[in-house]
Amino acid sequence: MRAETLRDLVEQKINERWLDGMLEGPRAGIRVGRREVLCSLAGQRFGTDTGDELAALLDGVKNTSELARIGTLIIDCESGSDFLARARR
Repeated sequence: MRAETLRDLVEQKINERWLDGMLEGPRAGIRVGRREVLCSLAGQRFGTDTGDELAALLDGVKNTSELARIGTLIIDCESGSDFLARARR
């Protein structure tokens, strides 16, 4: 998958989940929506086990720049194991 296409998909998924997360308040809603999108995309790209493991890893992460860093890793990494290793750093 081309990086531009994946970036467009990330943006689309974030927009689709926007209202779901907004029920918890603006900032919390954005974080919840981003976490859900990241887990969904990681699961689609690397397999559901990777998406599930990412969900556990992101539990409690509130730093939006950290979520953005992990989103970039979905695009940059070639394998789920590489992705999870780099996401943990």
